[in-house]
Order: sequence, then C-alpha cells, then structure tokens
Amino acid sequence: MKATNLRLGNIVALIDQPENPDRVLMLEPGLVHLMNRNEPDDEKNIIGVPVSREILEKYQIPFNRWHLRGKTKIYIYVLQDRDQVILRCQEIHCKICFLHEIQNLILDLTGEDLIKHHHIHYA
Repeated sequence: MKATNLRLGNIVALIDQPENPDRVLMLEPGLVHLMNRNEPDDEKNIIGVPVSREILEKYQIPFNRWHLRGKTKIYIYVLQDRDQVILRCQEIHCKICFLHEIQNLILDLTGEDLIKHHHIHYA
C-alpha cells in the first residue's frame, strides 16, 4: 500500500498480522509508523483492513441507517449476502473495500473524522 493513500488516524494492518489492525500515527516517504510499534514499517508491508459488518461494529460505525455527520446525511449499508459495504451520500454511491477508504471518504464529504483517537490531533 502506498503511504500517500493514508493519513493520520487511518486504521490498517501489517501484511503478516492482518488480524491485528492498528492506527497510523506518522507517515514518512515510503514508511508508515503504526501506533503500537516502535519501528516504522515499509509501505509495502501495510495492507488495508477489509470492511465487514464485524469491523463496522468493532469501531462503532453505524450502518444500515441514515445518520448525520455535520450537515451531511450519509447511509452506510452492508449487503446481506456478502460483506460488501456501500456508502451513499446524496447522488454518490461508493463500494467500500477497506476501513481507511471509508475513513477518508467521510472526512472528505463532511470534514469530520469517523473514528477519533485521543492520541492523534485531527486538524
């Protein structure tokens, strides 16, 4: 994964530890620092966390209903027959594959972070 696809607070995983999602704390060219690691990781060792009903529940992201982020109405829904997440906002319909994508899209649409953390300063 390219470090340029990420920002502070995005949740990703290491390629050899996909079951342990972690939060991006700092980015450098080609390197990503994760919150629970002492050393940076090469961007080639970072993967996205696939979005599923379980991931949405784990991070307390409301789904299958409309909700307001600022003044923007957003509907996030999980298709019944598979773990596929769709985000709907006005005329925009996006298929979401990874948690960091939904984090970045909601920030772009609303100016608000979806998942905040007290150790990270959100501009």
